[in-house]
Amino acid sequence: MTGPLALPADESLHATKRRLLDVGLATLLERGYNATGIQDLLVATNVPKGSFYHHFASKEDFALHVVGRYLAEVHVLLDQSLSEQERAPLERVRLFFERLGQQQDGRYFRRNGAADAQRPVRRRLRLR
Repeated sequence: MTGPLALPADESLHATKRRLLDVGLATLLERGYNATGIQDLLVATNVPKGSFYHHFASKEDFALHVVGRYLAEVHVLLDQSLSEQERAPLERVRLFFERLGQQQDGRYFRRNGAADAQRPVRRRLRLR
C-alpha cells in the first residue's frame, strides 16, 4: 500500500524494503497472517529471497515491521486530525475517521468486514 501520508521514516527506507512493506500490508489485510506466504510476496514484488532476509529476520519480523509502519501512518493521521484546535473535539474525532476512510479508500477493510465493524462507531459519530 502506498498511502497518502509521507512519513519521514519512509524516505530512509530502501526501495526494496518499502516495496515489500507496501505489498505486505495489502496482502496481510486481504489474506491474513497465516495465509500470507513469503514466496507470494517475493513473486508479487519481484524480490529475491535473499533480499527479503537481508531486510527481515523472519516472517514474524516482517509482519511486525508492516504493523509498525501501518500504526505509524495511523498515528500521524490521528495527530493531524486531533491537533486542529480550531475545531470542536467531536469534529476532530469525526475528521480522523473521515480521513482514515479516505486513506483506506475501501481497498482492504470493506472486503474483510472491518467496515461493518466500524458502523456502530461511525453511526454514533454520525458519519456515513
